[in-house]
Amino acid sequence: MKEIGEPRQLIFCSFVEFDPLEPVYQESESKDKLRDTLEKIIVQLNQSRSGSKDKLSLLFFDYFLQHLSRVARIITKPFGNGLLIGLGGNGRKTIAKIAAFVNNCNNFRIELHKTYGIPEWQEDLRNLYKTLGIDNKKIVFQFSDKDIKQELFIEDINNILNVGELTSLFNEEDLDEIHYELEKQLKKTRSKL
Repeated sequence: MKEIGEPRQLIFCSFVEFDPLEPVYQESESKDKLRDTLEKIIVQLNQSRSGSKDKLSLLFFDYFLQHLSRVARIITKPFGNGLLIGLGGNGRKTIAKIAAFVNNCNNFRIELHKTYGIPEWQEDLRNLYKTLGIDNKKIVFQFSDKDIKQELFIEDINNILNVGELTSLFNEEDLDEIHYELEKQLKKTRSKL
């Protein structure tokens, strides 16, 4: 009787041969090649964060490769969102940072301080929505359990994930400003055609 060996772990991702301008979603047939590519990506990521003191230096074990490919795939999908659950120090933030970089997205995190409350939360969300809508930037919003200072934060996150918007976030003046900015961009786009 022939023994069946370990099943081959399939990893599909868009960074087997990393080209942020022309990503190709394909199977990684060699984990060693994927690790080499990720080492180059980490060098680029560290260079892009030149002002930051926390440079990434990682060991790419198999589970890391699998989870990174999953998170990167989630980010590429329209309205993609994921809930990464685990104990502290398991690499969820690091995987999200790398997946965002691979997909040419900016990272967004709220900056908590002693007096951070609902007004600051709403202002951060307004800025996030404006960056997404007016500036048309791709953003990964990282929010951890340590960022929950008020129950409203969870309610807002729930509405963002389920509905895609917060109806009371913008007042009339804000909406007028957003319409004006979008009209300006539309005129620029039409003039280029």
